[in-house]
Amino acid sequence: MAQLRKALLVVLAIIAALLTLFVVFLISFQFYLEYHLSEIARDNSPDNSQTVIFYEVGSAILFGPSTVRLVLEDDGVERAKQDLTINNDGKSLDAANWSPIWFEDRVRVFIYGEEQTPQYCDLQFTGQAKCLPAAADITELPKSWD
Repeated sequence: MAQLRKALLVVLAIIAALLTLFVVFLISFQFYLEYHLSEIARDNSPDNSQTVIFYEVGSAILFGPSTVRLVLEDDGVERAKQDLTINNDGKSLDAANWSPIWFEDRVRVFIYGEEQTPQYCDLQFTGQAKCLPAAADITELPKSWD
């Protein structure tokens, strides 16, 4: 009877350990799908004092949209950031999904996706950020913050 009891405790301990490993795996997988930052590309200002970084946040599931984050850093210190989604048919994102243009007071980042019209985000050196749909003729976009 004592040996049966010991065997039962060993089996229960093994089941508990496997269940714990499974839960840790699920939590790690959930973190990767929802929150993991993967750097896609970065670009430096002409004077190399600012950097804009293009991240994918989490991972697109099958054919869903991708969540991305644009981060403006000034000498390694985060000045502005903007989260947005890209409808890219669930495909992997790469440097072709963005195009940064530097101005005296901001960086304008154009965002492209296969299933959306282009849009742009202005990240001000003062810390403000906003995104708008791009005009049909992107050569005629306004240069002001308004």
